Amino acid sequence: MITNISIIVDFDTIEQAIGKLSPFNLRRDCKSVSSKELKEICEELSDTIYKGNKPPTCTCLHRSRNNGRNICALKIRVSDPKSKKGKSGGYRCVILMDEEKQTGILLTLFRKVDRQDLTQIEKKNVCKLVEIYAKQQGEEND
Repeated sequence: MITNISIIVDFDTIEQAIGKLSPFNLRRDCKSVSSKELKEICEELSDTIYKGNKPPTCTCLHRSRNNGRNICALKIRVSDPKSKKGKSGGYRCVILMDEEKQTGILLTLFRKVDRQDLTQIEKKNVCKLVEIYAKQQGEEND
C-alpha cells in the first residue's frame, strides 16, 4: 500500500541513485521550470501516484518485479502551474517508481506543446533502466 510518495528531483541524489543510466537530461529539461513550479509539479505527481490514477493521467511504461521489488517507470500528466489548461495542456513527467521505498525519481519532464510523446528509443531505454535499477536494488538487499 502506497501511503506517502517522495519525489526526488535533486540532481546529485538522482545521479547517485541511477548514475548515467537515464536516457534523459533532467538538468536541461528543468531549466525553464522555477523551483516553485517544480515543487508544485512534484506534489501533483505524489498525489497522482497515491490516488492510483489510471490512463490517460498515469501510464506504466515498464514494470519489473526483479527479486521481489516492485519497480516501474510511469509517465504522468500534470498541470502546468503557470497556465490554466489543466493536465491535457500541461507537463508530461517520467518517473522511476520504487514502491518498496515509496520513492519516485524524476527522470524527465516536458510540456505537451513542446513535444507530444517519448520516442521509441527513449521508451526502450527507460525499460532497460527499470530492469538495471531493479537488479541493483535487489543486490543491495541480498
